[in-house]
Amino acid sequence: MNCSNCGAQLPPGAAACPMCGTPTSYSFGSGATPYDPTVASSYNTPNTPPAAMPPPPTYDPTLPANPYSVPPSTAYGSQQYGAPPPPQYEVPPPPRYTFPQPPPPSPGPSRGKRIAIIAGVGLLILILIGAGLFALSRPNNPSVNSTPTPVVHTTPQATATANNAQNPYPPNTGTLVLNDPLTDNSRGYKWDESSFSGTDSCGFTNGAYHIVEKTGLICIPEAKDLVLSNFAFEANIKIVKGDDGGIGFRINQVNKTFYDLDITTGGAYTLKVYTGKYTTLSEGSNSVINKGLNQSNLVAVVANNDLITIYVNNQIIDSVHDKNFSQGQIGVLSLGGNGPTDVIASNARAWKL
Repeated sequence: MNCSNCGAQLPPGAAACPMCGTPTSYSFGSGATPYDPTVASSYNTPNTPPAAMPPPPTYDPTLPANPYSVPPSTAYGSQQYGAPPPPQYEVPPPPRYTFPQPPPPSPGPSRGKRIAIIAGVGLLILILIGAGLFALSRPNNPSVNSTPTPVVHTTPQATATANNAQNPYPPNTGTLVLNDPLTDNSRGYKWDESSFSGTDSCGFTNGAYHIVEKTGLICIPEAKDLVLSNFAFEANIKIVKGDDGGIGFRINQVNKTFYDLDITTGGAYTLKVYTGKYTTLSEGSNSVINKGLNQSNLVAVVANNDLITIYVNNQIIDSVHDKNFSQGQIGVLSLGGNGPTDVIASNARAWKL
């Protein structure tokens, strides 16, 4: 037998279609009540009138039919068709394990107390440092009044050399090899200290280096480092008596050859080379030369290969080229022209180029 609604095959004795729930003709057999078409009454007896049945449940036509609803039980006591799967129970999640909470921290000191503690520690540190410094500053034996040894501040030669190391003349380079105030012979440059013919002499008198002569004299420092080729050389020249004084360079004592640059009390200058006789290379007058006796003039020469440049009081006077001599010693000189001459030389300096 098929369902009159959906056409599905009906099992024998089914009260309703298991697919759409439509009541079958089996539910309207004799003895069945018209109130509940899905349940057959098995409690009625022929001698006992049937009990009044409760009214059927209200049908809600808006609710769709559930094709998966459990079919009603039958009066035949057979098992239900299409038994649903066993009910599933939602398993509650296991209880979460929580770590025991630590006890709340004890309240720390207030801000005011912390500041007071820090200030106290700082004060203690200052006290300890002060005590240590006081202990260090006290003498080992406070009962003895010792007199400190005075310190003598000396100015060594190396310091004077460093303070005067710069060559003031172009090319403004070179190594300082002579730096002597010429107050005595203690610097180790071995200046001449001798007399010649009883009238000419080189030597120190009253803290000054004198060149005294009648006919002409050059006084030389004999230090071996003062044999120079290219150099700058200067000395302060003061004419105390006579007419001429100056400096000599590229001096050869064996061959008796040299160059000399001299100035006069009248403000003139002369640059000469002596090769057995004098040859004038440059001469003239210049206003930078201080005239008269007891006037100081800084006389200088820069010899670089065959170029010779002469200076007085840091002012260039002239430049010449000469190839007669390329090296020799340096010195200071006086030239007697019209009688005895006394020249004082001081503050001699030389740079090796």
